[in-house]
Amino acid sequence: MTRLPIRIWCFPRQRLLIWRAAAAIAITATVTLALMGGAYAACSPAADNSPNPPPGTTITCSGVTTDQNGTNGYGTGNQTGIVINVDSGASVTGSVNSGINIGNATVSNSGSITGATNGVFSQNDVTVTNNTGATITGTVLSGIGSNNGSVTVVNSGTITGNANVGVFAFVNATVTNNAGATIAGDLGVNSGYSAVGNVTNAGNIIGTSYGFIAYGTGVVSNAAGGLISGG
Repeated sequence: MTRLPIRIWCFPRQRLLIWRAAAAIAITATVTLALMGGAYAACSPAADNSPNPPPGTTITCSGVTTDQNGTNGYGTGNQTGIVINVDSGASVTGSVNSGINIGNATVSNSGSITGATNGVFSQNDVTVTNNTGATITGTVLSGIGSNNGSVTVVNSGTITGNANVGVFAFVNATVTNNAGATIAGDLGVNSGYSAVGNVTNAGNIIGTSYGFIAYGTGVVSNAAGGLISGG
């Protein structure tokens, strides 16, 4: 008779201990996965050495993305016709080359894009919207640059080419710099040979050497309160 109570309470207690152990494992697994998700956040869908993702794809960058494509934050220079959205609070960094490296694309930045060479670099045409509070930085070359094409920029944040050009276009540069926004570099804005540089400014375009250079035709509309300056 004395064994009956022991048998009655034994199995529930074992179940309770097993449940507690299982719950602890589940919580640990959840926390581990959450931490892993934050540590390995990336731009999605991923880019590769082929033209993938294909034209028409929208890429979203959230969290911290560093060198997702070798030494580029995102892209291999082969991607064309894509849209890249960098979320608020997100960062995309290329530790040796560019923050974003594409063939041609439309980029909307609400976070930060940083490259050791260029912030955003395009082989051909590129359109960039840099939103309020967002930053695009190229340490050695340009904040935003095009190797063979035109650049269209609407800036409400900060674009910096620390040692070279804030915004560089091999062909035409069309730049709208809104009130409170800044574009800075050794050259603020630079459009290419036999091209058109069209700048509408209500913010600050600052060059250590020149604020704006157009090797072809230059058109400037500087609003009240806007500053374009060079050394």
